[in-house]
Amino acid sequence: MKKVMMMVVIGASFLLHANGVFAATVRCTVTEITDSVVILDCGKGTSKIKKGDKVKVKTAKKAAVEGC
Repeated sequence: MKKVMMMVVIGASFLLHANGVFAATVRCTVTEITDSVVILDCGKGTSKIKKGDKVKVKTAKKAAVEGC
């Protein structure tokens, strides 16, 4: 009985905290940079983002230069 109740509590906790975890992936291009303002062109992906949403921006990775 204790195991069943523990599973119910864990399941309910997971469902309550999983609301805002899902994120959209959008590829954008930087069009303009002014002081601390960056303007991005995301094309058709803008329907997934709303004004005021927090976003995480990753820079493109550059290949390592190998030599002698």
